[in-house]
Amino acid sequence: MKRVQLSALCGTLEECLDELTAAETMKGDNAVDCDKCGPKKDTTYRTFFTSLPQILVLNIARITFDLETLERVKKNPRIAFPERLNMSRYTEEAASATGDAAMGNVPGCSYELFGVQIHQGSAACGHYYCFVQDMTGKWFKFNDDRVSSFDEADLEDECFGGEDYDRAARLGKSWEKSYNAYMLFY
Repeated sequence: MKRVQLSALCGTLEECLDELTAAETMKGDNAVDCDKCGPKKDTTYRTFFTSLPQILVLNIARITFDLETLERVKKNPRIAFPERLNMSRYTEEAASATGDAAMGNVPGCSYELFGVQIHQGSAACGHYYCFVQDMTGKWFKFNDDRVSSFDEADLEDECFGGEDYDRAARLGKSWEKSYNAYMLFY
């Protein structure tokens, strides 16, 4: 099992992973000192996965520290995630390859979603519950001591976060859902 923290909150999981693995050029004052190369050199730095686990756990870092208010805050933007995830393009093999690997066809990089942990609340307090798919493909909601069937078609509404249109209509103003995916299990 490997846990990956996604700090950049983008519209989709794939965009979050793109941000995590994007190349960064280190130049000027940020140029890299190298004992073998001599003086500072401009360098491109990139994060990628050198190996992938059988079970991939992705932590969506929704709780962060606001440097302006000096408080912990929870970010609730909508982040869509797929039921099937191909991690090929985020691997070392794809980064340095041509052909099938460069096209995102690295063997052993396909995952299927089987669990979502939800955080409901704020950065100061909240409640956790989860949705889990069993070996037969049936989904369940685990909330404390209550276990109930769950319709897979409701994953988007229950897990992606973002605007709560029903509540916004009742209140007459924009309102974000306080419940959203915190951890994804593939």
